[in-house]
Amino acid sequence: MLGRFAPDPATLGALVTDDTVPCRCEEVRAGDIRHALREHPHLGTANAVKLLTRAVMGPCQGRSCQPAMCGLIAAAAGRSPQQVGAFTVRAPVNPVPLAGLAAAALPPDRA
Repeated sequence: MLGRFAPDPATLGALVTDDTVPCRCEEVRAGDIRHALREHPHLGTANAVKLLTRAVMGPCQGRSCQPAMCGLIAAAAGRSPQQVGAFTVRAPVNPVPLAGLAAAALPPDRA
């Protein structure tokens, strides 16, 4: 049932102007994506565009904008969404005390 009433991506893409802000966390505009791909036509993956524009690097890590951003990149690069791929996310990193690592590495009977 999901997707039965999904909008046509080509129709939605035609509504996107250079001033459209698909990535609100980092305020990356559609024009920024298009400009980056014009300047670097050999790049066309989601991760390459991410490094050039900071798209999806904000607090949401692409949870809000990834589908729109990948669709925009695919259209601007003249590639399929499969060729563009998805953005890779960075795992949250927290400091871990060395004693905690040592305890995790030991078998339960020796901890």
